[in-house]
Amino acid sequence: MAQLVQGSQKWIRHNSLLWQRWLVTAFVLLLAPAIGYVASPHYTRLVLVGMLGLVIGIAVVRLLLRWPALGLVLLIPANMVVPFAIGTGTNTSIHATILLIALLLALWIYQMWSSGEGFRLYQSGTIPPLLLLIVVAVLAFFSGQLPWFQSAHAPLPAQLGGLSVFVLSAGAFLLAVHRYEEQRWLEWTVWLLLVLGTIYVGFRVIPGMFRYSGYFYTWGSTSSQFWTWFVVLLFSQALLNDRLSVGWRGLLWAILAVTLYSILFQTGDWKSGWIPPLIAMGAVMLLRWWQTSFLMVAGGVVGIPILIGALIASDAYSYETRIDAWMVLLNIIRVNPILGVGPANYYYYTPLFGIRGYAVQFNSHNQYFDIVLQVGVLGLACVLWFFAAVAQAGWRLRNRVEDGFARAYVYGALGGLVATVASGFLGDWFLPFVYNVSLAGMRSSILAWLFLGGLIALERMSATEPAAAVRARR
Repeated sequence: MAQLVQGSQKWIRHNSLLWQRWLVTAFVLLLAPAIGYVASPHYTRLVLVGMLGLVIGIAVVRLLLRWPALGLVLLIPANMVVPFAIGTGTNTSIHATILLIALLLALWIYQMWSSGEGFRLYQSGTIPPLLLLIVVAVLAFFSGQLPWFQSAHAPLPAQLGGLSVFVLSAGAFLLAVHRYEEQRWLEWTVWLLLVLGTIYVGFRVIPGMFRYSGYFYTWGSTSSQFWTWFVVLLFSQALLNDRLSVGWRGLLWAILAVTLYSILFQTGDWKSGWIPPLIAMGAVMLLRWWQTSFLMVAGGVVGIPILIGALIASDAYSYETRIDAWMVLLNIIRVNPILGVGPANYYYYTPLFGIRGYAVQFNSHNQYFDIVLQVGVLGLACVLWFFAAVAQAGWRLRNRVEDGFARAYVYGALGGLVATVASGFLGDWFLPFVYNVSLAGMRSSILAWLFLGGLIALERMSATEPAAAVRARR
């Protein structure tokens, strides 16, 4: 059996063009009689479109096999401007981001299998918690089929959608770690996000143009994580990338100023839009000049309580109802705190307890409550372990990378990590809940996993060069 498997792998690896030609030929031969049989212009067009789609699909697959990191670059336009989606439900529709990540994961697994070298992963402390998170999420999914309450659980498509959020988010991180083979691919990803983000900001600030943005930018692609990573990467490159000319850095500062005006004054009542980006910029400053951190800490001790009090006072009803919701949701957590009640299920159990006298369905509006309710304290422990491992790796990496883009990126990613963790207290922004931010929110949330994976990819690229050599060259 082992010889048979090895022989098949070797044949597939050395005859990829041959079997792909056979596949296309068989498809054409099977569909040619169908075209003549139906003899309808409508069906003929469908068949021809299908054949064209197959040819294009094979061409895209060949490109992604040749340049794996190209798929990660293409994730940015797939997130923001490709409207393709399967399904009519806004909560569980499968869009271009999900399909592209699934395709990239399948191609990565296929290449590892066909290479004959086995499934080898980069030795990083960030990998084990993610792999364990996937296992815990799968176990929670099966555990969620048990009758925890005398009530129907969420429909199976919603449960599978909730499971896919955990699996594909972790998968996007793993892809970034292993498929960014050269720094230039990561640079292209960042600059493409900054270009598309700048155009979107232009739609917002130019009078009369915002209503047209919906024709170009997809629903869910410009939620909290978009603003967090757009702002922090813009800020870190403008502040720390000394390889850029004065003109380009000035342009980045100008774009940042316009962006901050947009999120602070045009949508200032949406706290998830401006609080995480400001936290990200503050974290970059604190981490870069940590020797003077006592000044920032002193200012924070005085200012942060005042700011938090003002924010609560400005939206007291939302704050009070969230506290009430968390108290109610503790009743659901108690039944299975280890693995939770399964992805998406708790939303259907909330009417059993009621909130403020109403038996209605509601969600927690808190990422960490969502995680515990869906995949238990085991799942939450994996997420926190992962964040701690990324922070540790990034802190070590800051003195190992080259000046310029890489060094600015490391500090930007660390600031983005701090802001991503903070955003979880405002909503389910980095692991979208199916019945709140929904699967459409993955168009934005995937940025956090992609760029944190890019941070570890830089660590992998620099692993062969001693830190002392980098410092001496700098």
